[in-house]
Amino acid sequence: MATHYKNSSKRAASNHAAQADPHSPGRRAFMVFAGTSAGATLLGGLSGCGGSGSSGLTPEDPIWGSYGAATQIIASLAGITQSMFPLSANCTIYFSPNPADYAKDGPVNCGANGNLFYTRWQANDCLNFGSPVYARNQSNIALIGEDATSVLNGQAMTPFAGSGNTATCWWTFKGSNGAYDCVSSSTPSQVYKNPNNVDLRTAAPGISDALYAQLTSPTTPWQEDQNYLPALSEAGVPVAKRVFGIGHYLRPCMVEFIGCTNVLMENYCTNNTPFWQHHPTDCKNVVIRGVTTNSICPNNDGFDPDACDNVLCDGVTFNTGDDCIAIKSGKDLDTQYGPAQNHVIQNCTMNSGHGSITLGSEMGGGVQNIYARNLQMLNQNWATNPLNIAIRIKTNMNRGGFVKNFYADKVTLPNGVALKGGGYGSALLAGSPINSTVPLGVVTAAAANPSAAQGGLITFDCDYQPANDAIRTPTSRMCRRAT
Repeated sequence: MATHYKNSSKRAASNHAAQADPHSPGRRAFMVFAGTSAGATLLGGLSGCGGSGSSGLTPEDPIWGSYGAATQIIASLAGITQSMFPLSANCTIYFSPNPADYAKDGPVNCGANGNLFYTRWQANDCLNFGSPVYARNQSNIALIGEDATSVLNGQAMTPFAGSGNTATCWWTFKGSNGAYDCVSSSTPSQVYKNPNNVDLRTAAPGISDALYAQLTSPTTPWQEDQNYLPALSEAGVPVAKRVFGIGHYLRPCMVEFIGCTNVLMENYCTNNTPFWQHHPTDCKNVVIRGVTTNSICPNNDGFDPDACDNVLCDGVTFNTGDDCIAIKSGKDLDTQYGPAQNHVIQNCTMNSGHGSITLGSEMGGGVQNIYARNLQMLNQNWATNPLNIAIRIKTNMNRGGFVKNFYADKVTLPNGVALKGGGYGSALLAGSPINSTVPLGVVTAAAANPSAAQGGLITFDCDYQPANDAIRTPTSRMCRRAT
C-alpha cells in the first residue's frame, strides 16, 4: 500500500535509497490470539497478499529468507557493536528532575531561555532543553548496560519546585488537569497560553494574512507551546529562531540522538522519563536490543525512530504510557530528513501501551520498508492500562505522508486489545462521520464509521485529531496511489 499526501515532492529528493518492493508469499500466522491463528488461511491464499491461491510456499521467502529484504537489514547491522564498560547490573543513574539543568550546557546561548540544544519535539525542530542522554552528529556511539537492573531513571515525577498542590515536575508540563499537580489551565504547561510566545507577525515578518488567520485560529490557540512550535514551522521560521527552553514547557525525550551513525542501545531499563523514552532522529544504522522501556506516564512512548534509515529493534520489552513503537518522519514543513525506512522489529514483548506498532502520526516524510515478526503483544495490564490497538497507521490531511511496504508476521495477542471504542471528541472536525461510540466489531448502517483511536487489531486512522492541526491541506494538493 502507498498513500501520498502533503510534501510528497520533497521525498523525491531524499538521499535515502529505497529498496525494491519485496513480493511476499502468503504470510504465515499473520495474527495469533487466544491460542488460535487468524489470518493464515484467509490471507495466505489471496494473490493480493502474496499468495498464489494454493497452500504451497515458495522456496525462498523474499522478506525473511537468506537473501530477503529484512534479512539484509539485519546482516548490515551485525557490526554495530561497541567495546566499552557497561552500566553495571543492580545500578541506577538518577537524572536531575530540574528542567533548568538541561538548559546549562547546550551549544546555543539563548539568553534567558538558557544554553539550549538542537532537538525535535513531536517531529518539529527547535532549540529546547537537552535530553538526559543526548548526542548530535556523532558516529559509533553506544548506551549499554548488563540487564534490566541497569536503570536510567529520569525522575520525571519528582517535584523540582513548589510543594503540596503546587508541586511541579516534568509531567506537570503535560497539562492534564487534576494530574501531577496541574490544577487548571493557568498552571504552566504545554497547553497553557504562554505569554512568552510573541505574536506570529513578529516571529515571522511578512507572513501572509491568509496563513496568519489559519495559524491563529482559536481552535488551535497559538499561544500554547504545543501549538506555537508547529505554527513557527508552518510560518517558515528558521529552526535557530524557534527558541523554547526556560520559560516554556516542552518536555525533552529521555534518550535522543540526532544525525548520528552507528548507534547501539542495549541491555538496560528506562524509567520515569519526561517524554518519549528513545528518539533517534535522522540516524543511520541504529540497533536497540534487550532494552526494557518501563515508564507508563504521559507520552512515554518506548521507541520512536524519526526519519531513520536501517534500524533493528530486537528483543525489547515495552511497558509504556503511550505507543510502544511509533515510527515517524517529521511534521509540517520539517521533512528535510526524508522517510523512515528499512526497519526490522523482531522478538519484542509489548505488555501495555496505546499501540504496539504505530506508524505516525507525524509521518510527513513517509514510512516505508518496515518488517516485523515474532511479537508478543501480551496486554498484561488489560484491566488498568489496556493495549488500545495492535497495529495502528495514523495521520491526517495536514500531517500527510505515505506508508509503503509494511509486513507483520507471527504476532501473538493472548489477552486481545481494548474492546471499548474511543475517539477525539472536540478534536474532530465539525460534521466528521467518525463515531467514537461504536465498539470493536460492531458496525451497522446506523452505527458505522467507528473511531480508529482505540479498540482494534489493525486500524487505519486518517482523521487523527484533525482539529488540533491549524493547517488543513486543500483537496487539490492531495493525491493517493495504491499498489
